[in-house]
Amino acid sequence: MSTDRVLERLCTACDAAGAACCKSGSIFLTLAEHDAIARHCAVDADPALAAAFHDRARLHDNFAMLEQRDACMFLDSRDRCTLHEQGLKPRECHWWPLHVYLESDDGAPRMAACLADYCCAGVGSVEDARQMAARYADEMRTALPALRRFRAVFPGSAPRRRVMWIDDGD
Repeated sequence: MSTDRVLERLCTACDAAGAACCKSGSIFLTLAEHDAIARHCAVDADPALAAAFHDRARLHDNFAMLEQRDACMFLDSRDRCTLHEQGLKPRECHWWPLHVYLESDDGAPRMAACLADYCCAGVGSVEDARQMAARYADEMRTALPALRRFRAVFPGSAPRRRVMWIDDGD
């Protein structure tokens, strides 16, 4: 199945699930993503949105976390991401249902793209997770310094299946 078809199926599954993953937890942001979204909120959006973003965003050493609370503040009335149309949708949201975790391979910790088994029924629409991970592997590698720091602070404990290594080669 083509990658575009996989993404089309994921979009359909996300719509059917009512953007369930966008309604709890936090979203990982690189500092560049955080700054771009903050500029968008300050310049292009309602001042209340800028205040809400400032309230929900938590800066760390070289990454940020955006608290979704009961729903991502960037969902519209149809549960669609308004950042997507602005070209500002966070990488972690584009990668869904893949997430990057620190995994162990014979005792050596490495970063890996993993399929999240806990998100929603949309995960079942992924027939070839490795093909999907390959599509985003370069983006994941670019974000590795921030992702390593993020996983040092927030290791994650949710059920997941490793799809591919994203550092030291695939």
